[in-house]
Amino acid sequence: MDYKTTYTYFFNATQRRLSNVLQSQISKYQNQGRPFKYVNPWILGLYESRLAEIKEKWNYKELKPIIEIIGLKKTYYIKHALRGILSNEVKEEFEKLELEIPYKHFIARLAQLQAIDEGFINYSNNWPYFDRCYQTNAIEKITLYKFEDGYNNLDDFHERGRLLKMDDDPGITVQSVNTIDNTKQNTLAESLTQDEKILIVKVLYKLDVPVQRLIKPPEFYRLIFLTEDLFDNRIIDKKLSNQSVYRKLGEHVDVSKESERENIKNLIQKLQKLKVDGFIPELRKLLTRTT
Repeated sequence: MDYKTTYTYFFNATQRRLSNVLQSQISKYQNQGRPFKYVNPWILGLYESRLAEIKEKWNYKELKPIIEIIGLKKTYYIKHALRGILSNEVKEEFEKLELEIPYKHFIARLAQLQAIDEGFINYSNNWPYFDRCYQTNAIEKITLYKFEDGYNNLDDFHERGRLLKMDDDPGITVQSVNTIDNTKQNTLAESLTQDEKILIVKVLYKLDVPVQRLIKPPEFYRLIFLTEDLFDNRIIDKKLSNQSVYRKLGEHVDVSKESERENIKNLIQKLQKLKVDGFIPELRKLLTRTT
């Protein structure tokens, strides 16, 4: 029995159906002239309502540990992992539950629940791309599907970014956008010291209010771009405290030290060259502190 076919069918069908619902509502918001960030509370409500329906209909406590087993499929199998885990480990757990439904129906439930969970995680991860799609009238591209290599590797993501820049300045060309923007950002990124980049990350992490209330998405993306070379695959190491960069990230911003205050002032001067209006005031706040 090919249980993978059943699982895949219901998983894909659930994400496709919810993506259609998503696009329909987003189109209504766009026609009302609302910004894309207005969509997010509605998205969260959709996710919570769909999850609540399943939890009420099925015994979620029984399903959750089995879903976790599916997530570990590649630790159980080198190839045909989904087919193998559904045919063996998941089926064994199902038989322990003694439910009065066929196993295929049980698989369908698992697939629907996981499609909802993963779908809305995908949406959150791909939000910067969908924001560009919204602004360039490509609602059909906003889905709950996963981009295996991430949205940043999509040519369409970068193309829509160029289109938005050209809309802001009709006289600008795609070639000049690439040249000016990349040169400016790369030069600034190279001018930042490691301590200044660490300071950016610390302040972002310690904001008193949600980041989206202070910093617009383009500003946030610029800051992430400027600090991306701080991180490498060692970040998954549990012993981060043994590594100098990650140890510094955990240290307190000590404004009583003149060197730290100079670091903040230098960073403010450099960031003024970029449009980060919501972030610079947070750095200035540090200079008003005494400890």
